[in-house]
Amino acid sequence: MESVEYEKRVQDQVDQYIGVEEIHDLPESFHYWSNEFLRHQLNQVMEVEGVNDFYARHLGKGILESDSNVIASLGSGDCTTEVEIAKIMLRNGIDGFRFDCLELSPHLIERAENRIAEHGLKEYFRHVECDINKWKPNEGEYAGFMAAHALHHFVNLEGIFEGIRDGLEESGRFVTHDMIGRNGHMRWPEALRIVDYLWRIVPDRYRFDLRNRRMLDKYVNWDCSVDGFEGIRAQDILPLLTQYFGFERFLGFSNLHDVFLSRELGHNVDVSEEDDRQFVNFLEFMTSILIDAGYLKPTQMFAVLRKEKMETICWRHWTPEFCVRDPEIADFDSWWTDQSAQNAGQ
Repeated sequence: MESVEYEKRVQDQVDQYIGVEEIHDLPESFHYWSNEFLRHQLNQVMEVEGVNDFYARHLGKGILESDSNVIASLGSGDCTTEVEIAKIMLRNGIDGFRFDCLELSPHLIERAENRIAEHGLKEYFRHVECDINKWKPNEGEYAGFMAAHALHHFVNLEGIFEGIRDGLEESGRFVTHDMIGRNGHMRWPEALRIVDYLWRIVPDRYRFDLRNRRMLDKYVNWDCSVDGFEGIRAQDILPLLTQYFGFERFLGFSNLHDVFLSRELGHNVDVSEEDDRQFVNFLEFMTSILIDAGYLKPTQMFAVLRKEKMETICWRHWTPEFCVRDPEIADFDSWWTDQSAQNAGQ
């Protein structure tokens, strides 16, 4: 990427959160879905009840089993998640740790430092203002790395993953929750075909874009990576992770939900109404069946990664390798038909 274009994207990324007080808000329809369906899968695969518990449990294991007590958080933002993780770890009797919080935006760092001070946790945190794409840790420096919905903002994934692998202590964990769908959070053609069909039959109110205050007669398969770094290399994250790390635990999930339960549209789905709850249930049912068959691929993941390859605990047969969507497949329907015929013959 040309340096002028890259620097503009960096500035766009920094400017994105100026004046935005709440950067983690999600609609009630998303929370209904996650509580009804995702929570059970998270419990089965990761042995936790929620996202913050996921990070606290597996980063805590890294601290207890390694010679380091330092965790690096990549793209730590305003540290909402990191503060809650630290509180859980302290309640669980894990003390003497430190978060190195790596963040590009000085605005978010300032907010993070205020949040940390409010919770009386300053001794557990250190901030580093930096571009993660250019950052390198010392060998074996960290008991854990975490990336909470941050990897899909990074361009130099190969360099970052190599740095994490080198910087991770032998018994350490790299713990992440992120987007793994198509670049720019676009729909792959096979998913877009289903979304376009649903778009024609759902209630009009489901199609109202609340962020831009407009009715969408047709679903816009927008590339979010045009400005800034949103989803810049999302589709490369999972394939590269399978190359650089072993998966201790992996949970792939979601696809159609990303459209209808998004920040832009999800507030239109009123889960206090039975019909709307049934629509969310239908999205889960349809997505699950099509991922099972290999036709759709998960667009999000939870993963606990290690330096060495190992047998992976995962949901059903949805291994990391199974969940990769190969971007080189030009005619996906023909490929999938061939794969289904091969599997039927085995």
